Amino acid sequence: MGDEFDCDGFMDAICERLGKVAEINLYVLKKQLRTLGITCDNMTPSDAERLIDGVVKAISSWVGAEGSRRLRMALRSELRKYAPEYFREKYGV
Repeated sequence: MGDEFDCDGFMDAICERLGKVAEINLYVLKKQLRTLGITCDNMTPSDAERLIDGVVKAISSWVGAEGSRRLRMALRSELRKYAPEYFREKYGV
């Protein structure tokens, strides 16, 4: 898979998106990073997808199914911006 991944840009973007919804979401993000054992120093786009899945799952109880779907789409959109080669190779887009 492609190695062009701007982890810092990706993390800034998802922190901004999550923080706009509710501050507690940033705690959820940090907890997921610890649970998965990843940092920007070692995060791959595949790890970022797992991070997105974990965050959405954790937040789903208070945003509901539709909110979860929209959040997943928004975060994956950010990943696509910051790891375009990964998306092209994995999803053909």
